[in-house]
Amino acid sequence: EFVAKIYRANVHVLFSPNITLYSFLQFDNNSETMGWQSRFHWIVEPGKEIMLVWNSIVTDPLERFAVADGALRFKAKYNVRF
Repeated sequence: EFVAKIYRANVHVLFSPNITLYSFLQFDNNSETMGWQSRFHWIVEPGKEIMLVWNSIVTDPLERFAVADGALRFKAKYNVRF
């Protein structure tokens, strides 16, 4: 018999209409791992955006907080209009 229990939490913080922080945590009982993603999003002006994204997987989060895999990425979006 297979029963998966998934728990998650979202936090969305609006510092201003152009600057936001979004965090997402998810835990499942089968793999006993927790996934975490945080995104810092800044709209410099319409069509120009900057994002800083953190992704990680935490193994055994109930015993010790050990990050098994983590990545920090910088993303930029620029629209060209003519």
